[in-house]
Amino acid sequence: MGNRIVICPYCKKQAEYVRGDRLYSGRGSWDNKFFWACFDCRAWVGCHTRSRKYHREGDEPLGRLANFDLRRAKMQAHMAFDFMWKSGKMKRKEAYRWLSGQLGIEFRDCHIGMFDLDMCNKVVDIMCDYEFDGVK
Repeated sequence: MGNRIVICPYCKKQAEYVRGDRLYSGRGSWDNKFFWACFDCRAWVGCHTRSRKYHREGDEPLGRLANFDLRRAKMQAHMAFDFMWKSGKMKRKEAYRWLSGQLGIEFRDCHIGMFDLDMCNKVVDIMCDYEFDGVK
C-alpha cells in the first residue's frame, strides 16, 4: 500500500499494517481483511476496502486504533445508535446529523469510529434518553 503512517494513541509507536488472521486467527471472514495494529497495546482498527469511487486506498483506517475497552464502547455505541437509521426511521446521514447536534460537535466530526471512550459513552447515554423519553 501507500506510505501511510498510523500512530498508536496509547504508546505513540507506529502501528503495523496486518491481515486479520494475525488478530482473529480462525475466524474465517476476518482473516483476509486488513487492519492497523499495535501489538504492544493490543489496539487495532480495520481498514476501508480499496475503492476508486470514494478515492480510498485499502490501507485507510476506519477510525482510530482502539484497545479492548474502546472496542467494546464503540460496539455499545453502535448498538445503541444504529437502529435510528437501520430501522428506516431516518436516513443514515440524517441520523448522524441529529447525533452531532446532540453531542454538540460538527457533523463532519461525528463518526463513532473516531470517538474516544467518553464520546462513546455519551452516545449510549443520549440514545437511552432518546428511547425512554418517547421523543421518537
